[in-house]
Amino acid sequence: SSAVEILDVQEGEWVLDLCAAPGGKSTQIAAKLKHTGFLLSNEIDVGRASVLLSNMERLGVGENMITCAKPEELCKALQGHFDKVLVDAPCSGEGMFKKHDSAMEGWSEEHVNACRYRQLHILESAYKALKQDGILVYSTCTYAVEENEQVVYEFLKTHPDMELVDSRASFGRGGFAYEDLPVSYVRRIFPMDRGEGHFIAKMRRISANEQAKLVYEKEKKLPNCVISFFQEQLSVLPMHWMMDEQRVYVRQAPFLRLKNIRILRQGIACGEVRGQRLEPHHHFYLSAFLRPYLKSTTELTKEEAILFYSGNVLPKEHRKGYTALTYHGYVLGFGKGDG
Repeated sequence: SSAVEILDVQEGEWVLDLCAAPGGKSTQIAAKLKHTGFLLSNEIDVGRASVLLSNMERLGVGENMITCAKPEELCKALQGHFDKVLVDAPCSGEGMFKKHDSAMEGWSEEHVNACRYRQLHILESAYKALKQDGILVYSTCTYAVEENEQVVYEFLKTHPDMELVDSRASFGRGGFAYEDLPVSYVRRIFPMDRGEGHFIAKMRRISANEQAKLVYEKEKKLPNCVISFFQEQLSVLPMHWMMDEQRVYVRQAPFLRLKNIRILRQGIACGEVRGQRLEPHHHFYLSAFLRPYLKSTTELTKEEAILFYSGNVLPKEHRKGYTALTYHGYVLGFGKGDG
């Protein structure tokens, strides 16, 4: 994504993707963080949030949190803690006209104006989440000046402690003239620029911001079956863990507790305790962070991989117990050998 390139994520940073579904930009951010810092991916729509969770899990992202919350409530809970915030805002989607008939059918002037008000509301929340010198990138996939240059202009006018930063992008072109906005700083990517009507603006918060107090989960003792599972499967034990009812999660950093915020996932889902055993979760084996520490991996042929994806039993010699199943070194999931 061009918006993520302009965001310029660095290792160790705290990054908020405020309108994250379906997850393409969040996975790109996670790749740049390289299992460091903290990525919070939020989506207000429950259905889209589930898709976001699925995609983040499938691509092995683990050092992150996925929430389904209103931007204003989430940003208040974590006020002043983020180095970078991405607002890929809901918009009228004019850039999607050539791909989806429904985008054109749902367009109206009233919808454009409604989007503008919603975008300003979301930016107001993002502003609160930024720490001093934090970067805010705003993007849309529409051509409308009302949702692009005008939104940025109005936001900067009401927030004099925010400044528009030159994106210094080598792609696209400058924006449309609007008031005294330095439109050479923003980026528009038209179809002839190999884009789909994208707009991107980069802003920096100059002022200090009061930080919300962070509360962390108290770590309880893990059941013996969980410890045994970790010892059997991993060469290095996880640094931090959390149990939510019978489900076990791990992270490099302590687990955050956010009051009245719906958290869909934090860290890596390892599995669920059932009786005296831990039944592993797909995410444990797909995790890109845990991958180098897995003790047992089993390489599959193409034919075996197809059998696995079809839900069939694999006639393959293996010791008794769980193993990661790989194809050309990439983890596809896990299996259990019967010995």
